[in-house]
Amino acid sequence: MINKIFTHCLDPGHGGSDPGAVGKRSHEADIVLVIAKIVGRILIENGQKVIYTRTTDKYLTLAQRATIANNNKCDTFISIHCNSAVNKTAHGVETFSHPSSSNGLKLSKFVQSELVKATSLTNRGSKTANFGVLRMSYMPAILVETAFISNALEETSLLQYAFQEKIALSIVKGIFSYLGLTFNKSTTTNSNNAIPKPVVLGHTYRVRLSWEAVKSQKGAYSNLQNALNLLKTLPGYKVFDENGKVVGGNNTATTTTPTSIDTKLLSIQKSLNRLGFKGKNGLKLSEDGITGDNSIFAIKVCQWKLGLAVDGIAGVNTINAINSVLAKPLLKVGSKGIVVRYLQSKLGVAVDGIFGNVTKNSVIIYQNANGLDSDGIVGNKTWNKLIK
Repeated sequence: MINKIFTHCLDPGHGGSDPGAVGKRSHEADIVLVIAKIVGRILIENGQKVIYTRTTDKYLTLAQRATIANNNKCDTFISIHCNSAVNKTAHGVETFSHPSSSNGLKLSKFVQSELVKATSLTNRGSKTANFGVLRMSYMPAILVETAFISNALEETSLLQYAFQEKIALSIVKGIFSYLGLTFNKSTTTNSNNAIPKPVVLGHTYRVRLSWEAVKSQKGAYSNLQNALNLLKTLPGYKVFDENGKVVGGNNTATTTTPTSIDTKLLSIQKSLNRLGFKGKNGLKLSEDGITGDNSIFAIKVCQWKLGLAVDGIAGVNTINAINSVLAKPLLKVGSKGIVVRYLQSKLGVAVDGIFGNVTKNSVIIYQNANGLDSDGIVGNKTWNKLIK
């Protein structure tokens, strides 16, 4: 039996300047991008059409995400997220639809059932919520909270490709059940697509009136100084670590000693921003030529993704590698090296420095999503989209 072809919009939550929830070892935005691409691959393998709101680490507003789905007249909208809670023992999977959408509720129930069956996670239920992407989408829309990134055990699962594929396969099966389609083609785990070992992020610092006043929270940062900087504009607020201990406010010092400007570092900060390597807070670096935790963190991530020695020092090898990427060389199947590693990290595929068919297919998806010629070759036009 040949299935009818539907168009599905896949929305990996967060991205770009918004890393989403921050776990001990990962960012939500990175994990959900990988899961969304697996969902897309399985849908395409089963004869369906796929539209992505983003295929790289890119920031989009909620309205922009819904508009992409609406303009493409999609039949379903699937927003994929990782859950998070102050209570580190919170666990399970849940799926949301908009209160006004009966079809959205039906879709969420099918997907939720498949997720619970495949993962054995606690069933937190099919729920309704007035989330912007659900409210502004014209078609049946759901938001999937795959597991808790704030729970150490579930974060470990979220970082494993086999689990990511279970989530993706469950979403596809739920969509097919909702649409009355026959799921004929199973997939096999391909560990080569697993995301690289993540960088350890360390502490999370929250700015609140009190630890118990969760709704008063104004920000959460991996870098203490960024939290302290926000504190200066919020009288009465304090900074808490992940255990609820006050580490800022109540006369806690919030100033740092000025540091001299390093012109070489200033140039590196500008290059890292162009290439999309962000600081510990998930934001662009301050282009100030001052050495700080965010710049060191971004340099380390850059070194790690390009396959260099990770020491946080921008030496000759690091600078040459960055310049090699900024040169935007032509890449195609058979290309190898540092620049291919950078490309793979941007596309969210396994980073091995070898331009194979998996990388080519991901390039084609990116080119289609950005109105480029979908030849799977990274030339100047594709580079100009990847590097702003």
